[in-house]
Amino acid sequence: MYESLKPQKELQELIDSMVGTLRSMSKKTNGRFVSVDLHVEMLTETSCKLLESGGRNRRWCYNSEKIGEFLKKIGFHEDTSVYLTQTGWDTSLNALRNVFPNTFTK
Repeated sequence: MYESLKPQKELQELIDSMVGTLRSMSKKTNGRFVSVDLHVEMLTETSCKLLESGGRNRRWCYNSEKIGEFLKKIGFHEDTSVYLTQTGWDTSLNALRNVFPNTFTK
């Protein structure tokens, strides 16, 4: 039924290879990892959402601390390896690393 959604053989091999690499890099965590498409520029004020709460408008901004809290709330353990699509480390990511010490960028 969903055959058209199945990746072509070459792409599936690449996916399997990438997942295998991430799992082997995460041996200390029994192969548990999560990959997050996150770039520091996404954490600026422009990423804030205006929410109405109790008759008041409030700005709610995503930041690395909130992302860490979210991952914990949905069940990721603090020893899980977190791989970010961000190129290079930025100090704004320190709050995420405080919650998940095994946080890496590409």
